[in-house]
Amino acid sequence: MSEPSSASAARTPGDAPAPVRVLAVGRDGTLTCRILTEAGIDCAVASTAEELCREMESAQVLIVAEERLSGPDAAAIAGRLSRQPTWSDLPVVVVTRPGGRSGLMEGAVESLGNVSVLARPLNIEALVTVVRSGLRARRRQFQVRDLLRQRDEADRRKDEFLAMLAHELRNPLAPIRGAVGLLGMLDLDDPDLVEVRDVLDRQVRHMARLLDDLLDVSRITRGTIELRLRRVDLVEVARDAARMASTALEARRHAFRMDLPPGPVTVEADATRIEQVVSNLLSNAAKYTDPGGEVRLTLEHQPPDAVIRVLDDGVGIDPAVLPRVFDLFAQADQSLDRTQGGLGIGLTIVRRLVELHGGMVEAHSDGPGRGTEIVVRLPAMTGPRDDLPWGEDGSRRGGGTDGLRVLLVEDNRDGAALLARVLRHYGYEVRVAHDGASALGIAPDFRPQVVISDIGLPGIDGYELARRLRDQPGLGRPLLVAVTGYGQREDVARADDAGFDHHLIKPIDVTALVSLFIGPDGRASRQSPDGT
Repeated sequence: MSEPSSASAARTPGDAPAPVRVLAVGRDGTLTCRILTEAGIDCAVASTAEELCREMESAQVLIVAEERLSGPDAAAIAGRLSRQPTWSDLPVVVVTRPGGRSGLMEGAVESLGNVSVLARPLNIEALVTVVRSGLRARRRQFQVRDLLRQRDEADRRKDEFLAMLAHELRNPLAPIRGAVGLLGMLDLDDPDLVEVRDVLDRQVRHMARLLDDLLDVSRITRGTIELRLRRVDLVEVARDAARMASTALEARRHAFRMDLPPGPVTVEADATRIEQVVSNLLSNAAKYTDPGGEVRLTLEHQPPDAVIRVLDDGVGIDPAVLPRVFDLFAQADQSLDRTQGGLGIGLTIVRRLVELHGGMVEAHSDGPGRGTEIVVRLPAMTGPRDDLPWGEDGSRRGGGTDGLRVLLVEDNRDGAALLARVLRHYGYEVRVAHDGASALGIAPDFRPQVVISDIGLPGIDGYELARRLRDQPGLGRPLLVAVTGYGQREDVARADDAGFDHHLIKPIDVTALVSLFIGPDGRASRQSPDGT
């Protein structure tokens, strides 16, 4: 860099000092820094490319001499610039030799990104103006960085709030669902009571699904959903999903048809999540189809894919909305009456879950009033099915477990009383403890084969209880099931580390809970020392 040719530029009032890093040849770096300092711009010289790269994170503008843009220096600087955060586009000022830009210079400039070029002999005003422009751009980038950090922090706090909210709402919801389940086991003669029971059941399930969706969309946006993959038969999954969605379909008096192949269609998947996908699609179809409409579920094996289709003759989708139906909070009808309800997150969850399984989902509609078709494609598998929990005829393997000893640990007395009553209806012998210390006192004499425990217990929490039960001599290895309102990934991991075999989220489905007690041979999955 040769001596600038113009008079020194005056300092601009109000400009805050900002670090500018200069990599030059000989004394040119010191000279350039002196000029910028006189103009009110903080400046520092980097004597090597390695030093420049180390300090690049804090730099707001780089000034580099053309002579340093060849060989290892150029590669080091370009490599460091290529690893900038997404918010960053560091301004670089390249000072060329007299006589214009060389071919080498053209290639170097292309690799550096956000480049301004000044030719020797330098004009001081031009140098200061270009650097000030770079500083303004860099300050805006730092503002974007700060906003992104604030957004991430707000997202983290939101996720924590949602997790706590879901836990607090699930605790009172659990005994309500238990009460509804118990009512379902009773022969009620009064039609009004039957209707009240059915209404309660529908609304509790709906609220539980909303809570699950809220947490799922939070996990999806943070990328923290984990799949428990195994070989599953989509025919059985489709049947289970149809049962889950039957309430929504029946409430609107829809004609529902299910076309499934006679043989299995096997995929490697998290069965619970794929069931969630299909039931979400069926519930969505029920919601957006006028009462008395038709909803259809089909499953086909179209190598190499398994193809699930949900079709309806409902309100259809406007062509302008169709590309956005899987976007978060996208809803075509935003009218004040909220006729269809929902949070606008169901299809977002569907798409993400399908993509996590290596599949794809797409929506088709000929327009408003002409129905909708949602198509899910998943990679199909071939091979033996001995590891599936059901037989070739679709029936579940395993038998009953009458007389199984179950220790229920729950500090919510209403919830504990109702769940214990439901479990006794299944034929189980149930003891109840309302805290961890009481459970440890009951266990040696009762010798439970199954322990169902809340996590947030007074005194000894559920994690510590599980660890102590595992270490208690004479108990063998009872089946430990965590039942809690905490459902984040780290909560499941803590339960696994403590020794729990399963982790269920309140309000639980008692049928799903009971299914955990049955091993492939029809006996309890864990047995007490006497083999019973």
